[in-house]
Amino acid sequence: MLDVLALLPDEDRTRVQAMTPKLRETFGSAASTWQGVLDDALELPPTFPEDVRTQWVDLSAAAAAAGQVLSPDDYAAVIADSFDG
Repeated sequence: MLDVLALLPDEDRTRVQAMTPKLRETFGSAASTWQGVLDDALELPPTFPEDVRTQWVDLSAAAAAAGQVLSPDDYAAVIADSFDG
């Protein structure tokens, strides 16, 4: 999620890019990027990145209106939890 929001730290991006061949092997994907491998493995729709960005903006605004701050990590956890079950 952090990558979709352009908030993935460079160090983490470099690490996961290096993992791309192993991810392709593990998930049986022919995708050329680690993002593509995850898209394949999770069967994400093509609209997923834009949906995530739109929801981030909306939820961040709602949190701000309530005097709260939604951190990118907390938001990513909410999205990740939606795949659990």
